[in-house]
Amino acid sequence: MTAVDLSRPATTTSPDSRTPLNTGLRWAAGITVGLVVWFIHIPDLNVRQEHGAALILATIVLWLLRAAPQGVVALLFVVTAILSGVSDGETLLRPSWTSSQIWFVFASFGFGYMIADTSLGERLTSRLLRYFSRSFWSFGLFAIVSGTVFSVIGMAGDFARVGILYPVIAAAGATMKGLRREASTRAMAMMILGVGQPTLMYVFNGFWLNQTFLGLAQEKLSYVGWFTHFMVPSLAVSVLGLIAIRILFAADIKIPADISRSKLESLGRLTPAEWRTMGFIGLAIALWLTSSWTGLDAGWIALSVFVLMLLPGIGVMNFQDFTRRMNWNIIFFLTGAFALGALIKELHLAPIVEHWLVPSQLPNNPFVLGIVASLLSMLIHLFTGDAASAMAVTVPVFHHAAVMYGLNPLVYGFVAYMSIFSQYFFLYQAAGVLFAYGYGLFTQKDIFKFGLASVITTSLGLGVVGVFYWQVTGMLH
Repeated sequence: MTAVDLSRPATTTSPDSRTPLNTGLRWAAGITVGLVVWFIHIPDLNVRQEHGAALILATIVLWLLRAAPQGVVALLFVVTAILSGVSDGETLLRPSWTSSQIWFVFASFGFGYMIADTSLGERLTSRLLRYFSRSFWSFGLFAIVSGTVFSVIGMAGDFARVGILYPVIAAAGATMKGLRREASTRAMAMMILGVGQPTLMYVFNGFWLNQTFLGLAQEKLSYVGWFTHFMVPSLAVSVLGLIAIRILFAADIKIPADISRSKLESLGRLTPAEWRTMGFIGLAIALWLTSSWTGLDAGWIALSVFVLMLLPGIGVMNFQDFTRRMNWNIIFFLTGAFALGALIKELHLAPIVEHWLVPSQLPNNPFVLGIVASLLSMLIHLFTGDAASAMAVTVPVFHHAAVMYGLNPLVYGFVAYMSIFSQYFFLYQAAGVLFAYGYGLFTQKDIFKFGLASVITTSLGLGVVGVFYWQVTGMLH
């Protein structure tokens, strides 16, 4: 394992590097699937349902094969569905652009850019590291606490967190010698991923896809409601993941206090921009916490505070800079994901998709059912490729399956969602993991080892600890 530039990740393989022949074959495969389903007769489906199923399957195959960026494929699905008469623009676009979910994503990216640009994230990391850096277990606690803090303040993405935390880990590893350096650096890097990833789900604003999950599941929750229902199961996944990493990547971790002290000294005193950033974050958190009393939607709260951040004079971000840095691929992908869900609902295709993906007989025991739902979601994720695509396919299906079986759809929708984002065997399954891999602190073999362990830790954390907790709180009976 070779160290690389500590300030930024090394270049990783991009879909844009594929040959024209390779790309053409991927497109041919997706289009062929769509055409076959379009022209054959499927029992119990009318012509419009057959055509809708054709477009949905072709889109999923193109996402899986990465024939083009997700957003491009998603927009192609929308325009093809409209032009072919399968659906209309209002039906397909209303769930995204007229709801608060997609605007919450805009605001979440803005919060992340703001925290990174003002060095507030680096300052928080260095302060926390002073207290959680003397042993393996204390650094594991650092991974949980730092992830929680970043979630609470609205750094709602794994790229920004990795960009802040991995250079610190690399610098800490550089102070160690020989085999201890390599083992300790690997263990710390895996903890940030394996233990820190579930912290994205601790609070409502911890991850930009949390709001999207609720949209796909056709559910609404307040900030307090999300914390009450999902924090404990997510924490269980973090703790079990930490135990697995201790077994797989045992290391003697002791980070010199000089690292955090020198970093804080170089940052100096809080700047006016950092003070304003903390003010905006505090305002958003206060409004989220009181949303159950005020009735304000969390997504519109996020957008309102985000607009204040962009105002000249009091804001901390330039609008042109934000639009240049914005991940438009994600926005267009979510547009397509919501449209796909809307088409499934409009054409009543959920029972058919459910029949393809979910066994006809599910166990009656809620614990066994939780484990089965978790394992099925991981399997679907393995074959659909990246996590966001897997979520777009599985969450509506498991939501519908839970309703049909008289279960709480929010619980089993979250089991599917959490399982997808907490477990991965390969780098291609999560963009954040691929980004972290670029720092050279762990290998693909390390990811696969933890992936095997996290099949157990995630399914037990959600299917056993989570189900027990939901029974105690009354979400499951």
